[in-house]
This record gives sequence, structure tokens and C-alpha cells, in this order.
Amino acid sequence: MNSTLVMIKDKTELDTLKNLYKNNRRYWIGLRRDPEDVETWKWLDGTQVNFTNWDKKEPNNVGNLEFCGETRSGPWNDLRCNEQLLFICKK
Repeated sequence: MNSTLVMIKDKTELDTLKNLYKNNRRYWIGLRRDPEDVETWKWLDGTQVNFTNWDKKEPNNVGNLEFCGETRSGPWNDLRCNEQLLFICKK
């Protein structure tokens, strides 16, 4: 569809997306752990994450298996990449 998962790089983008969320739903966003440094998160375009909206006690990398980022209708969470969630894309 010639688009990519949304990369939320500031509070303005975060606030804009709130209008798209269905209540208490989970969505993939374009956020991944750096495979060379699992403590570092990057956007799909390779840029560093400077703005975050992590939920309390997140990211926590349960079982050392949570390498992708999702939003829980606002706050972010790290999760296994093979979970089936809704997604938000941007052109």
C-alpha cells in the first residue's frame, strides 16, 4: 500500500493519533529495538527515538523476546514481533 508503520516523533503526532484509536485497542507502530544494542530503540527509518510515551514499567523485554513497539491506544509497550495486532500506517 506504499506506506509504513507510523513513527511518532513528537507530542503533536501523538495527540493527532488519539483521534484514530478505538478505545483500549492495540496497534503496531514503527518502533523496534536495535538488533546490535537491545537497550536502544529506533524508528523503522533508522532514526533514534528522542520522544517516548512508554507505559509504566515499560519497555521491560519480558523473556528477552520483546523487540517491537506497540501502542495501547496511547501509551507504548514492547511486545513480541509475531503478535497479531491492528496497525497504524502513514504515507
